[in-house]
Amino acid sequence: MTDFAAAFKQGQVAAKQAVLAKEEIDGVLQSLSHDLLGATEGKLRIAIFEYNTVASGLITMAMAISSMPSDASKGIAKEKWICAVNGKAINDQETKIARWERPHEGYPCSITFEKREIRCHDREALELALAGLLQSAWVGEQLRELLERPVRGL
Repeated sequence: MTDFAAAFKQGQVAAKQAVLAKEEIDGVLQSLSHDLLGATEGKLRIAIFEYNTVASGLITMAMAISSMPSDASKGIAKEKWICAVNGKAINDQETKIARWERPHEGYPCSITFEKREIRCHDREALELALAGLLQSAWVGEQLRELLERPVRGL
């Protein structure tokens, strides 16, 4: 016979662990953004942005044909990206630097850039992956472009 009470208790433990993991991950990302702001005289910060993407061409056609407004949201997937922003620039549009995925449990999260996917199972792995991201020549070029944008007048 299934012990639903025990399953419930396990779910509660898992929920608490997920909250702690997400807080840890958010703290690492905040630390990255804080350090980047300091290194760039307050210009660059890092944030997670979410974008809508169409899941497939067939769904796009079905959405176009459909007259039901509720069908319009079907086929729209969400993608999260690690983005850099120059908040002092006239053009403060964010720049995508890596695809970001984090499951509900927090870990393992993944960072994808330059055709590489790095799966992070703990804080140390996440910090190393983010440092590797910043060390990438391609990301360096993206960040330099952001830094060179004309800034707003005071």
